[in-house]
Amino acid sequence: MEKLPPPLIPRAFYAAGLNYRAHIDWANSRGASHKVPEQPDIGYRAASALIGSGHDIVIPADSPGPVEYEGELVAVIGRKAKNVSEEDALGYVRGYTLGNDISERSWQKSDRTLWRAKSSDTFKPMGPRIVSGIDPMNQVIARQRPHRVELQHPRHDLRRGALYLAHVALRDAPPR
Repeated sequence: MEKLPPPLIPRAFYAAGLNYRAHIDWANSRGASHKVPEQPDIGYRAASALIGSGHDIVIPADSPGPVEYEGELVAVIGRKAKNVSEEDALGYVRGYTLGNDISERSWQKSDRTLWRAKSSDTFKPMGPRIVSGIDPMNQVIARQRPHRVELQHPRHDLRRGALYLAHVALRDAPPR
């Protein structure tokens, strides 16, 4: 597989947790007890976790595991902004790319924050390219493994949608 750089390296980027009903149901079927939140949990992720498409994910030597992953649709903000209304938020999205959300589950359960569990080096593969002109709510992201496709997330299952997530990032982020 060709190793490509990430399509961009932002100063800061954010991720939403518990934003798919299917993901909440899947986690609960494995022993979690998540409730559907009123709004997604937005968290900061470290740029040092970014790697490009085709690069190896390195599991930290002190990880007790398990380490799991899920495919994500990544909105790329393309214009400098702050305090953007929810209605105007998608106008600041340059396009979308693919992301892989790696999670070290024992750290996710034991640590007070998700920093180590979600932002370890190489835990955010992204790319290979940014595309525009798509409806983010009409996409399906699937994980592909040899001879099978697993864990598909229809975008219409997003708890608040790309509009809200872009709004939160543009409201709370420092201007670029």
